[in-house]
Amino acid sequence: MALTNSILIISDKQEDIIKFRSKIILLREIDTVIESDTEKAFESCRKYIPDTIIIFVHDKNDNLFEICKKIRKDSILKVTPIFMIFNFFDEQYILSCFDSGMSDYMVLPARDSEILMKVIWNLQKSEMARELEKKEILLSDLGAIDRKNEAYTFEFTPKVFTNEINTARKYKYPVVMMAICLDDNTDKNKNNFLASIIKKYIRTSDIMGIAGAGKFYIFMPRTEEKGGYAVYNRIRKHYKNEFSISAGLCESKGDMDFEFLSSCASNALNDAISRGGNRVIVFNRFEESKEDSNMSKEWLKKIQSDKKSYEIFKNKFSKKAFSVISPVFEQIKKDMEEKFKNTIVIEQFITDTNCFFSIKEPVDGTQISLKITDPGFEKVMIDQFNKFAGKTVDKRSTLEIMDLTEETVVNILKNLFKEFKSIDNKQLN
Repeated sequence: MALTNSILIISDKQEDIIKFRSKIILLREIDTVIESDTEKAFESCRKYIPDTIIIFVHDKNDNLFEICKKIRKDSILKVTPIFMIFNFFDEQYILSCFDSGMSDYMVLPARDSEILMKVIWNLQKSEMARELEKKEILLSDLGAIDRKNEAYTFEFTPKVFTNEINTARKYKYPVVMMAICLDDNTDKNKNNFLASIIKKYIRTSDIMGIAGAGKFYIFMPRTEEKGGYAVYNRIRKHYKNEFSISAGLCESKGDMDFEFLSSCASNALNDAISRGGNRVIVFNRFEESKEDSNMSKEWLKKIQSDKKSYEIFKNKFSKKAFSVISPVFEQIKKDMEEKFKNTIVIEQFITDTNCFFSIKEPVDGTQISLKITDPGFEKVMIDQFNKFAGKTVDKRSTLEIMDLTEETVVNILKNLFKEFKSIDNKQLN
Protein backbone atom coordinates (compact mmCIF):
# COMPACT_ATOMS: atom_id res chain seq x y z
CA MET A 1 0.00 0.00 0.00
CA ALA A 2 0.95 3.66 -0.17
CA LEU A 3 3.19 5.27 2.46
CA THR A 4 0.11 6.81 4.12
CA ASN A 5 -3.58 6.14 3.59
CA SER A 6 -6.63 8.24 4.39
CA ILE A 7 -10.05 6.77 5.16
CA LEU A 8 -13.20 8.89 5.11
CA ILE A 9 -16.02 7.55 7.30
CA ILE A 10 -19.50 8.85 6.47
CA SER A 11 -22.25 8.36 9.04
CA ASP A 12 -24.93 10.36 10.82
CA LYS A 13 -24.33 8.36 14.02
CA GLN A 14 -21.26 9.16 16.09
CA GLU A 15 -21.33 5.68 17.64
CA ASP A 16 -20.58 4.17 14.19
CA ILE A 17 -17.40 6.21 13.94
CA ILE A 18 -16.28 5.40 17.49
CA LYS A 19 -16.86 1.65 17.02
CA PHE A 20 -15.21 1.65 13.60
CA ARG A 21 -12.10 3.39 14.89
CA SER A 22 -11.75 0.71 17.55
CA LYS A 23 -12.13 -2.09 15.01
CA ILE A 24 -9.36 -0.85 12.71
CA ILE A 25 -6.88 -0.16 15.50
CA LEU A 26 -4.48 -2.61 13.85
CA LEU A 27 -3.94 -0.22 10.95
CA ARG A 28 -0.78 1.88 11.05
CA GLU A 29 -0.76 4.98 13.23
CA ILE A 30 0.37 7.09 10.28
CA ASP A 31 -2.91 6.32 8.44
CA THR A 32 -5.60 8.98 8.75
CA VAL A 33 -9.28 8.47 9.59
CA ILE A 34 -11.56 11.39 8.70
CA GLU A 35 -15.21 11.83 9.74
CA SER A 36 -18.23 13.30 7.95
CA ASP A 37 -22.01 13.19 8.05
CA THR A 38 -24.07 12.43 4.93
CA GLU A 39 -25.03 16.06 4.40
CA LYS A 40 -21.38 17.09 3.88
CA ALA A 41 -20.27 13.76 2.37
CA PHE A 42 -19.34 14.92 -1.13
CA GLU A 43 -17.85 18.18 0.17
CA SER A 44 -15.61 16.16 2.52
CA CYS A 45 -14.59 13.81 -0.30
CA ARG A 46 -13.47 16.76 -2.45
CA LYS A 47 -11.70 18.41 0.47
CA TYR A 48 -9.68 15.41 1.68
CA ILE A 49 -9.42 13.19 -1.49
CA PRO A 50 -9.46 9.97 0.62
CA ASP A 51 -8.02 6.64 -0.48
CA THR A 52 -11.19 4.83 0.59
CA ILE A 53 -14.70 6.03 1.43
CA ILE A 54 -16.68 4.07 4.03
CA ILE A 55 -20.42 4.73 4.40
CA PHE A 56 -22.58 3.35 7.21
CA VAL A 57 -26.13 2.58 6.08
CA HIS A 58 -28.96 2.25 8.61
CA ASP A 59 -31.99 2.65 6.37
CA LYS A 60 -32.99 2.85 2.71
CA ASN A 61 -31.77 6.40 2.13
CA ASP A 62 -32.01 7.34 -1.57
CA ASN A 63 -29.67 10.29 -0.95
CA LEU A 64 -26.82 7.77 -0.76
CA PHE A 65 -27.42 6.92 -4.43
CA GLU A 66 -26.83 10.56 -5.35
CA ILE A 67 -23.69 10.77 -3.20
CA CYS A 68 -22.24 7.71 -4.95
CA LYS A 69 -23.16 9.02 -8.40
CA LYS A 70 -21.55 12.41 -7.72
CA ILE A 71 -18.35 10.67 -6.57
CA ARG A 72 -18.25 8.50 -9.70
CA LYS A 73 -18.75 11.53 -11.96
CA ASP A 74 -15.97 13.53 -10.32
CA SER A 75 -12.74 13.48 -12.34
CA ILE A 76 -10.55 13.06 -9.22
CA LEU A 77 -12.74 10.82 -7.07
CA LYS A 78 -14.14 8.52 -9.76
CA VAL A 79 -11.77 5.59 -9.02
CA THR A 80 -11.95 5.87 -5.22
CA PRO A 81 -13.49 2.70 -3.66
CA ILE A 82 -16.83 3.18 -1.88
CA PHE A 83 -17.25 0.58 0.86
CA MET A 84 -20.74 0.46 2.40
CA ILE A 85 -21.51 -1.16 5.76
CA PHE A 86 -25.19 -2.11 6.19
CA ASN A 87 -26.95 -3.02 9.43
CA PHE A 88 -29.71 -4.68 7.37
CA PHE A 89 -29.92 -6.82 4.23
CA ASP A 90 -32.11 -5.85 1.30
CA GLU A 91 -30.94 -7.37 -1.97
CA GLN A 92 -32.65 -4.86 -4.27
CA TYR A 93 -31.38 -1.85 -2.32
CA ILE A 94 -27.82 -3.19 -2.29
CA LEU A 95 -27.99 -3.81 -6.05
CA SER A 96 -29.18 -0.22 -6.51
CA CYS A 97 -26.15 0.92 -4.50
CA PHE A 98 -23.89 -1.08 -6.85
CA ASP A 99 -25.56 0.56 -9.85
CA SER A 100 -24.93 3.96 -8.28
CA GLY A 101 -21.22 3.33 -7.82
CA MET A 102 -20.67 1.27 -4.65
CA SER A 103 -17.50 -0.86 -4.88
CA ASP A 104 -17.89 -3.25 -1.95
CA TYR A 105 -20.21 -3.91 0.99
CA MET A 106 -20.62 -5.77 4.26
CA VAL A 107 -23.68 -6.60 6.36
CA LEU A 108 -23.37 -6.36 10.15
CA PRO A 109 -22.82 -8.12 12.46
CA ALA A 110 -19.29 -9.09 11.38
CA ARG A 111 -16.03 -10.05 13.05
CA ASP A 112 -13.47 -7.31 13.65
CA SER A 113 -10.97 -9.21 11.50
CA GLU A 114 -13.45 -9.31 8.59
CA ILE A 115 -13.95 -5.55 8.74
CA LEU A 116 -10.21 -4.97 8.96
CA MET A 117 -9.51 -7.19 5.94
CA LYS A 118 -12.23 -5.44 3.92
CA VAL A 119 -10.71 -2.03 4.71
CA ILE A 120 -7.21 -3.19 3.76
CA TRP A 121 -8.53 -4.71 0.52
CA ASN A 122 -10.27 -1.47 -0.44
CA LEU A 123 -7.10 0.52 0.28
CA GLN A 124 -5.17 -1.85 -2.00
CA LYS A 125 -7.91 -1.55 -4.60
CA SER A 126 -7.61 2.25 -4.47
CA GLU A 127 -3.89 2.08 -5.10
CA MET A 128 -4.33 -0.35 -8.02
CA ALA A 129 -7.08 1.81 -9.55
CA ARG A 130 -4.89 4.90 -9.47
CA GLU A 131 -1.97 3.00 -11.01
CA LEU A 132 -4.29 1.76 -13.74
CA GLU A 133 -5.52 5.32 -14.33
CA LYS A 134 -1.94 6.49 -14.88
CA LYS A 135 -1.32 3.70 -17.39
CA GLU A 136 -4.52 4.56 -19.27
CA ILE A 137 -3.37 8.17 -19.59
CA LEU A 138 -0.05 6.94 -21.00
CA LEU A 139 -1.81 4.63 -23.48
CA SER A 140 -4.02 7.52 -24.54
CA ASP A 141 -0.94 9.67 -25.17
CA LEU A 142 0.50 6.83 -27.29
CA GLY A 143 -2.69 6.58 -29.36
CA ALA A 144 -3.79 3.16 -28.04
CA ILE A 145 -6.89 4.53 -26.29
CA ASP A 146 -9.38 6.87 -27.93
CA ARG A 147 -9.57 10.10 -25.90
CA LYS A 148 -13.26 10.69 -26.68
CA ASN A 149 -14.74 7.35 -25.68
CA GLU A 150 -11.90 5.78 -23.60
CA ALA A 151 -12.00 2.58 -25.67
CA TYR A 152 -8.99 0.89 -27.25
CA THR A 153 -8.59 2.14 -30.80
CA PHE A 154 -9.51 -0.01 -33.79
CA GLU A 155 -5.81 -0.64 -34.56
CA PHE A 156 -4.89 -1.71 -31.01
CA THR A 157 -8.02 -3.72 -30.13
CA PRO A 158 -6.87 -7.03 -31.74
CA LYS A 159 -3.48 -6.85 -29.98
CA VAL A 160 -4.89 -5.98 -26.56
CA PHE A 161 -7.71 -8.52 -26.74
CA THR A 162 -5.37 -11.26 -27.98
CA ASN A 163 -3.16 -10.67 -24.94
CA GLU A 164 -6.19 -10.98 -22.65
CA ILE A 165 -7.36 -14.16 -24.39
CA ASN A 166 -3.90 -15.71 -24.03
CA THR A 167 -3.95 -14.89 -20.30
CA ALA A 168 -7.36 -16.55 -19.96
CA ARG A 169 -6.03 -19.67 -21.70
CA LYS A 170 -2.99 -19.76 -19.43
CA TYR A 171 -5.04 -19.65 -16.23
CA LYS A 172 -7.97 -21.62 -17.70
CA TYR A 173 -10.86 -19.31 -16.82
CA PRO A 174 -13.93 -18.59 -18.98
CA VAL A 175 -14.35 -15.36 -20.92
CA VAL A 176 -17.20 -13.66 -22.74
CA MET A 177 -16.90 -11.39 -25.77
CA MET A 178 -19.71 -8.95 -26.51
CA ALA A 179 -20.21 -6.99 -29.72
CA ILE A 180 -22.60 -4.10 -29.09
CA CYS A 181 -23.96 -1.05 -30.90
CA LEU A 182 -26.92 1.27 -31.18
CA ASP A 183 -29.33 0.02 -33.83
CA ASP A 184 -28.95 3.46 -35.41
CA ASN A 185 -25.23 4.06 -35.01
CA THR A 186 -24.73 6.91 -37.49
CA ASP A 187 -24.45 9.64 -34.83
CA LYS A 188 -20.90 9.83 -33.42
CA ASN A 189 -22.00 11.72 -30.31
CA LYS A 190 -24.55 9.02 -29.46
CA ASN A 191 -21.91 6.34 -30.04
CA ASN A 192 -19.50 8.10 -27.67
CA PHE A 193 -22.31 8.35 -25.12
CA LEU A 194 -22.90 4.60 -25.46
CA ALA A 195 -19.18 4.07 -24.76
CA SER A 196 -19.46 6.13 -21.56
CA ILE A 197 -22.43 4.04 -20.42
CA ILE A 198 -20.54 0.82 -21.15
CA LYS A 199 -17.61 2.04 -19.04
CA LYS A 200 -20.02 2.70 -16.19
CA TYR A 201 -21.44 -0.82 -16.15
CA ILE A 202 -18.35 -2.97 -16.71
CA ARG A 203 -15.75 -3.99 -14.15
CA THR A 204 -12.20 -2.68 -13.88
CA SER A 205 -10.92 -5.98 -15.28
CA ASP A 206 -13.22 -5.77 -18.34
CA ILE A 207 -11.91 -3.98 -21.43
CA MET A 208 -13.64 -2.18 -24.29
CA GLY A 209 -12.34 -1.79 -27.85
CA ILE A 210 -13.59 -0.17 -31.04
CA ALA A 211 -14.81 -2.85 -33.45
CA GLY A 212 -15.77 -0.51 -36.29
CA ALA A 213 -17.95 2.49 -36.95
CA GLY A 214 -20.29 2.79 -33.97
CA LYS A 215 -19.60 -0.77 -32.79
CA PHE A 216 -17.69 -1.86 -29.68
CA TYR A 217 -16.22 -5.08 -28.35
CA ILE A 218 -16.37 -5.79 -24.60
CA PHE A 219 -14.03 -8.45 -23.25
CA MET A 220 -15.15 -9.88 -19.89
CA PRO A 221 -12.68 -12.26 -18.18
CA ARG A 222 -13.82 -14.76 -15.52
CA THR A 223 -17.35 -14.35 -16.83
CA GLU A 224 -19.92 -16.76 -18.21
CA GLU A 225 -22.86 -16.19 -20.55
CA LYS A 226 -25.19 -15.14 -17.75
CA GLY A 227 -22.81 -12.36 -16.68
CA GLY A 228 -22.61 -11.01 -20.23
CA TYR A 229 -26.37 -10.94 -20.48
CA ALA A 230 -26.56 -9.05 -17.16
CA VAL A 231 -24.17 -6.36 -18.47
CA TYR A 232 -26.28 -5.91 -21.62
CA ASN A 233 -29.43 -5.70 -19.50
CA ARG A 234 -27.98 -2.93 -17.31
CA ILE A 235 -26.84 -0.91 -20.34
CA ARG A 236 -30.22 -1.29 -22.01
CA LYS A 237 -32.03 -0.39 -18.77
CA HIS A 238 -30.03 2.84 -18.56
CA TYR A 239 -31.26 3.94 -22.00
CA LYS A 240 -34.86 2.98 -21.17
CA ASN A 241 -36.82 3.61 -24.41
CA GLU A 242 -34.68 6.46 -25.76
CA PHE A 243 -32.54 4.27 -28.05
CA SER A 244 -32.56 0.63 -29.11
CA ILE A 245 -29.37 -1.35 -28.53
CA SER A 246 -28.37 -4.73 -29.93
CA ALA A 247 -25.61 -7.07 -28.82
CA GLY A 248 -24.05 -10.40 -29.66
CA LEU A 249 -22.45 -12.64 -27.03
CA CYS A 250 -19.97 -15.47 -27.34
CA GLU A 251 -18.58 -17.46 -24.42
CA SER A 252 -15.27 -19.29 -24.67
CA LYS A 253 -13.99 -21.93 -22.29
CA GLY A 254 -11.58 -23.43 -24.77
CA ASP A 255 -9.01 -22.58 -27.40
CA MET A 256 -10.67 -19.68 -29.26
CA ASP A 257 -8.52 -16.90 -30.72
CA PHE A 258 -9.51 -13.25 -31.14
CA GLU A 259 -10.47 -13.70 -34.79
CA PHE A 260 -12.89 -16.54 -34.05
CA LEU A 261 -14.29 -15.08 -30.81
CA SER A 262 -14.91 -11.63 -32.32
CA SER A 263 -16.41 -13.25 -35.44
CA CYS A 264 -18.89 -15.24 -33.33
CA ALA A 265 -19.89 -12.15 -31.32
CA SER A 266 -20.22 -10.04 -34.49
CA ASN A 267 -22.32 -12.68 -36.23
CA ALA A 268 -24.62 -12.85 -33.21
CA LEU A 269 -24.88 -9.02 -33.22
CA ASN A 270 -25.78 -9.00 -36.92
CA ASP A 271 -28.37 -11.68 -36.18
CA ALA A 272 -29.86 -9.51 -33.40
CA ILE A 273 -30.12 -6.50 -35.72
CA SER A 274 -31.63 -8.56 -38.55
CA ARG A 275 -34.37 -9.75 -36.17
CA GLY A 276 -35.51 -6.21 -35.51
CA GLY A 277 -32.86 -5.00 -33.07
CA ASN A 278 -33.04 -4.00 -29.41
CA ARG A 279 -32.12 -7.51 -28.25
CA VAL A 280 -29.18 -9.72 -27.40
CA ILE A 281 -28.33 -12.92 -29.28
CA VAL A 282 -26.05 -15.53 -27.73
CA PHE A 283 -23.82 -17.57 -30.00
CA ASN A 284 -23.73 -21.20 -28.84
CA ARG A 285 -21.44 -24.03 -29.84
CA PHE A 286 -20.23 -27.41 -28.63
CA GLU A 287 -17.46 -27.22 -26.07
CA GLU A 288 -14.54 -28.92 -27.76
CA SER A 289 -11.00 -29.89 -26.73
CA LYS A 290 -7.94 -28.12 -28.14
CA GLU A 291 -7.50 -30.84 -30.72
CA ASP A 292 -11.00 -30.17 -32.02
CA SER A 293 -10.67 -26.39 -32.38
CA ASN A 294 -10.25 -26.68 -36.15
CA MET A 295 -13.39 -28.77 -36.31
CA SER A 296 -15.34 -26.00 -34.56
CA LYS A 297 -14.25 -23.55 -37.26
CA GLU A 298 -15.41 -25.99 -39.94
CA TRP A 299 -18.69 -26.31 -38.08
CA LEU A 300 -19.11 -22.53 -38.14
CA LYS A 301 -18.42 -22.48 -41.90
CA LYS A 302 -21.00 -25.21 -42.39
CA ILE A 303 -23.61 -23.15 -40.52
CA GLN A 304 -22.80 -20.08 -42.56
CA SER A 305 -23.03 -22.05 -45.81
CA ASP A 306 -26.41 -23.44 -44.83
CA LYS A 307 -27.90 -20.15 -43.63
CA LYS A 308 -31.46 -20.97 -44.61
CA SER A 309 -31.90 -24.08 -42.44
CA TYR A 310 -29.96 -22.42 -39.63
CA GLU A 311 -32.32 -19.43 -39.62
CA ILE A 312 -35.41 -21.67 -39.75
CA PHE A 313 -34.28 -23.55 -36.65
CA LYS A 314 -33.38 -20.37 -34.76
CA ASN A 315 -36.81 -18.91 -35.49
CA LYS A 316 -38.49 -22.10 -34.26
CA PHE A 317 -36.50 -22.03 -31.05
CA SER A 318 -37.20 -18.32 -30.50
CA LYS A 319 -40.95 -18.94 -30.77
CA LYS A 320 -40.71 -21.86 -28.34
CA ALA A 321 -38.67 -19.77 -25.91
CA PHE A 322 -41.22 -16.99 -25.61
CA SER A 323 -44.48 -18.88 -26.14
CA VAL A 324 -43.76 -22.09 -24.19
CA ILE A 325 -40.70 -21.81 -21.92
CA SER A 326 -41.08 -18.24 -20.67
CA PRO A 327 -44.66 -18.65 -19.28
CA VAL A 328 -43.68 -21.88 -17.51
CA PHE A 329 -40.52 -20.32 -16.02
CA GLU A 330 -42.51 -17.31 -14.77
CA GLN A 331 -45.29 -19.41 -13.21
CA ILE A 332 -42.96 -21.92 -11.54
CA LYS A 333 -40.82 -19.07 -10.19
CA LYS A 334 -43.90 -17.36 -8.74
CA ASP A 335 -45.24 -20.58 -7.18
CA MET A 336 -41.91 -21.54 -5.63
CA GLU A 337 -41.21 -18.06 -4.24
CA GLU A 338 -44.62 -18.04 -2.55
CA LYS A 339 -44.11 -21.53 -1.15
CA PHE A 340 -40.52 -21.00 0.07
CA LYS A 341 -40.52 -17.32 1.08
CA ASN A 342 -37.06 -15.97 2.08
CA THR A 343 -35.61 -19.50 1.87
CA ILE A 344 -34.45 -19.73 -1.74
CA VAL A 345 -33.42 -17.30 -4.47
CA ILE A 346 -34.74 -17.97 -7.98
CA GLU A 347 -33.40 -16.30 -11.11
CA GLN A 348 -34.61 -16.74 -14.67
CA PHE A 349 -34.28 -15.01 -18.02
CA ILE A 350 -35.14 -15.71 -21.64
CA THR A 351 -33.46 -14.61 -24.88
CA ASP A 352 -33.93 -15.69 -28.49
CA THR A 353 -31.29 -18.40 -28.09
CA ASN A 354 -31.01 -19.09 -24.38
CA CYS A 355 -33.38 -19.91 -21.50
CA PHE A 356 -31.91 -19.82 -17.97
CA PHE A 357 -33.42 -20.92 -14.63
CA SER A 358 -31.58 -21.07 -11.31
CA ILE A 359 -32.45 -22.08 -7.72
CA LYS A 360 -30.08 -21.07 -4.93
CA GLU A 361 -29.93 -21.52 -1.17
CA PRO A 362 -28.42 -18.14 -0.14
CA VAL A 363 -26.78 -19.27 3.12
CA ASP A 364 -24.71 -22.31 2.13
CA GLY A 365 -24.54 -21.50 -1.60
CA THR A 366 -26.15 -24.72 -2.85
CA GLN A 367 -27.36 -24.00 -6.39
CA ILE A 368 -28.85 -25.79 -9.38
CA SER A 369 -28.98 -24.05 -12.74
CA LEU A 370 -30.76 -25.09 -15.92
CA LYS A 371 -29.85 -23.80 -19.36
CA ILE A 372 -31.85 -24.60 -22.50
CA THR A 373 -30.00 -23.34 -25.57
CA ASP A 374 -30.22 -23.20 -29.32
CA PRO A 375 -26.93 -24.49 -30.78
CA GLY A 376 -28.08 -23.74 -34.33
CA PHE A 377 -29.21 -27.15 -35.58
CA GLU A 378 -31.97 -29.72 -35.21
CA LYS A 379 -31.85 -30.41 -31.45
CA VAL A 380 -31.87 -28.12 -28.41
CA MET A 381 -29.29 -28.58 -25.66
CA ILE A 382 -30.31 -28.91 -22.00
CA ASP A 383 -27.49 -28.28 -19.53
CA GLN A 384 -27.77 -28.65 -15.75
CA PHE A 385 -25.16 -27.38 -13.29
CA ASN A 386 -25.25 -28.58 -9.66
CA LYS A 387 -23.12 -26.53 -7.27
CA PHE A 388 -22.68 -27.76 -3.69
CA ALA A 389 -19.89 -28.14 -1.13
CA GLY A 390 -17.59 -26.05 -3.31
CA LYS A 391 -17.92 -28.40 -6.30
CA THR A 392 -19.80 -28.09 -9.58
CA VAL A 393 -21.21 -31.10 -11.43
CA ASP A 394 -22.72 -30.64 -14.85
CA LYS A 395 -24.70 -32.86 -17.20
CA ARG A 396 -26.05 -32.38 -20.71
CA SER A 397 -28.89 -33.86 -22.73
CA THR A 398 -30.51 -33.03 -26.06
CA LEU A 399 -34.14 -32.84 -27.11
CA GLU A 400 -35.97 -32.60 -30.41
CA ILE A 401 -37.48 -29.15 -30.71
CA MET A 402 -40.93 -30.59 -31.42
CA ASP A 403 -40.76 -32.36 -28.02
CA LEU A 404 -40.12 -29.08 -26.20
CA THR A 405 -43.69 -28.76 -24.90
CA GLU A 406 -45.14 -27.03 -21.84
CA GLU A 407 -45.54 -30.40 -20.11
CA THR A 408 -41.91 -31.28 -20.82
CA VAL A 409 -40.60 -27.99 -19.39
CA VAL A 410 -42.80 -28.34 -16.26
CA ASN A 411 -41.45 -31.86 -15.66
CA ILE A 412 -37.86 -30.69 -16.16
CA LEU A 413 -38.32 -27.97 -13.51
CA LYS A 414 -40.09 -30.33 -11.11
CA ASN A 415 -37.17 -32.76 -11.35
CA LEU A 416 -34.81 -29.81 -10.87
CA PHE A 417 -36.50 -28.92 -7.57
CA LYS A 418 -36.47 -32.54 -6.41
CA GLU A 419 -32.74 -32.78 -7.06
CA PHE A 420 -32.14 -29.41 -5.41
CA LYS A 421 -33.87 -30.53 -2.20
CA SER A 422 -31.97 -33.83 -2.21
CA ILE A 423 -28.55 -32.12 -2.26
CA ASP A 424 -29.43 -29.13 -0.07
CA ASN A 425 -28.44 -29.51 3.58
CA LYS A 426 -31.38 -27.40 4.75
CA GLN A 427 -34.94 -28.70 4.56
CA LEU A 428 -37.38 -26.40 2.76
CA ASN A 429 -40.46 -26.08 4.94
